[in-house]
Amino acid sequence: MIKIMADSTCDLSQEIVERYNIGIAPLNIEIEGINYRDKVDLTSDEFFERLPEMKELPKTGAPSPEAYLNIIEEAMTEGYSEFFMYLHV
Repeated sequence: MIKIMADSTCDLSQEIVERYNIGIAPLNIEIEGINYRDKVDLTSDEFFERLPEMKELPKTGAPSPEAYLNIIEEAMTEGYSEFFMYLHV
């Protein structure tokens, strides 16, 4: 079986993610010194609600290699043996 992985900026609907069991690695977002994981610790709605009040622009970072490794390790326990990773560049 092939496991599909992407980062949280792929903006797939939750329905699609669940239907195809897509592994999502969260983008890192820093807001005023506090780190969040996109769609885990901070929803898109929460982000946009807070945006007008931010004193400085948020910073973002790619998901960590560990985030992808966690997806791979979990998928291997589920019987996946091949992986397809979609990355935005």
